[in-house]
Amino acid sequence: MKSQTDWKRVRAAQDKDIDFSDSPELTSDFFQDATLSVNGVEVPRKKKRITIMLDPKLIDRFKHDAKGRGYQTMIGEVLKEHFRQRDLLSRIRQVVREEVTTLSHAHHR
Repeated sequence: MKSQTDWKRVRAAQDKDIDFSDSPELTSDFFQDATLSVNGVEVPRKKKRITIMLDPKLIDRFKHDAKGRGYQTMIGEVLKEHFRQRDLLSRIRQVVREEVTTLSHAHHR
């Protein structure tokens, strides 16, 4: 379906031309429950700014995959997934060790 918006008029409009009379006031309360997402991935509210040195090819890859937008969020998501997988593997190893110990004790009785 083709947009019915007059984009030429929208682009030409200036702030003084916009009627905000039926819009809610944009206070901090208005944004209290808002969520921000980049490329469909929700961005956590609290982030900490850091400086990190990464290989330029790695950064280029993330920028390419993110189509230039949200690549830092994508890097964060990859790091979180790495730790989730590592924690999962650690838990699986723990369960296997417990099962082997249980079976070993049962076999020696």
